Amino acid sequence: MLDIMIVDDDPQLREMLYYFLSEIEGYNINFFNTGDGAVEFIIEAQPKLILLDIQLPHTSGLSILKTLKEQFFDGPIIMMTAYDTELAEINSFALGANDYITKPIRINALSERIKRQLRLYHSAIS
Repeated sequence: MLDIMIVDDDPQLREMLYYFLSEIEGYNINFFNTGDGAVEFIIEAQPKLILLDIQLPHTSGLSILKTLKEQFFDGPIIMMTAYDTELAEINSFALGANDYITKPIRINALSERIKRQLRLYHSAIS
């Protein structure tokens, strides 16, 4: 089963996240570098958690978030962005994001956020 889906267009960040989350933390990871096809894949694969960049080529992470929520995806979604604005944060939470983190990513802080979201999600469905 897919643990974490990463949707981000930055190859260096994806590689760093992939290595840390799979090799160090032991999660099963998959990723998309654009929003194209991501929604369909996520709905089918039902990952336990999504790391979703707000600014993607061809689409916005916020529009992906909105579509996922409209299609009743209920797993936790952590929004990631290099543009730390109050509006982006408010819009993320208003559309249903569970958490929000700014780039550059501090990997240990992200790891704790992931663990927290997975604990909250699993206790809610139990």
